[in-house]
Amino acid sequence: MITREKTMDIFVLKKKGLSNNAICRQTGLNWRTVDKYLKADGDRKPYDTTNRVSHLEGYYPLIENWLEDDCYTATWIYDRLKPLGYRGGYDQVKRYVRGIKNALSRKAYVRFETDPGRQAQVDFGEFQVCDEFGRTVDTVYLFAMILGYSRKDYYEFILKRDMERFLDCHIHAFEHFDGIPGEILYDRMKNVLIRQLAGKLEWNKDFYSFCLHYRFGPLVAPPYAAWVKGKVERPFHYVHENFWRGYSFRDIETANRDIMDWAASRATRVHGTTCERIDVRFERERPFLGELPEHWYDTSLKVYRTVRKDCTVAYGGKTGTCSPIAAWAARFC
Repeated sequence: MITREKTMDIFVLKKKGLSNNAICRQTGLNWRTVDKYLKADGDRKPYDTTNRVSHLEGYYPLIENWLEDDCYTATWIYDRLKPLGYRGGYDQVKRYVRGIKNALSRKAYVRFETDPGRQAQVDFGEFQVCDEFGRTVDTVYLFAMILGYSRKDYYEFILKRDMERFLDCHIHAFEHFDGIPGEILYDRMKNVLIRQLAGKLEWNKDFYSFCLHYRFGPLVAPPYAAWVKGKVERPFHYVHENFWRGYSFRDIETANRDIMDWAASRATRVHGTTCERIDVRFERERPFLGELPEHWYDTSLKVYRTVRKDCTVAYGGKTGTCSPIAAWAARFC
């Protein structure tokens, strides 16, 4: 097949009165090719794709199922299609994945309100600490938990988003609310969800143990649907514009005291969605929150290592020894 431009050159030169051999010399084409296109009177399409079948067509349902489970990239999908027999190219996969993601992002969802004590939403936001010249010198993270019914909020700045601090923030929020919601909605952060495969959720083990201890159900928002967590997504912009902008950051402890004082001062405002004061709705919601447990959950770092036959364990790139009795007990725990 030749390009449309070459095809047009053939007919233009023919209309100028050139012979087939002259057209061959000027276009560099074989005489058979020139003769074939002239006999077709221009009706032949250089690239007739009407009857072509995509190599990817048989994998459409599989790709759609993957994207419904999580926000996988086209590269991730392409790497897993090849062992399944896919013989097409990466660009074909990329175009199809982009189309599916665009379609999913255009879905509309109906606004929903939850019953008192039923649900809270959790998320993190990043805030930049700048020097006197406006240059970013550090990043702090803001943990936020919002009760779905009353919009009562809890905020805490932290320096790292590791599991210990993540769970500690939950404990502080439960203490602030003096109760525990029935379920908490998250996005697909690694502290919560390891992966979702074929519709089955694999939770982080430490996090799920924490949920069992405090007796609340974890939920994760579907991919491409940040608006599902709108109750906690929108306040970050409000915090940034009304608290953080112009704030002089000194240290994390001071920032946490200041933001809680700021949040408490706004608890009497009328919420734009509920059209009621936050503190009034929270008083109605408080009796529906679950009771706090007698003992707090131990959020200390837990590390699992294999005890070798020579009574040594490896941690942090170093190897240490333990007593034979401890090693023997570890093998049966």
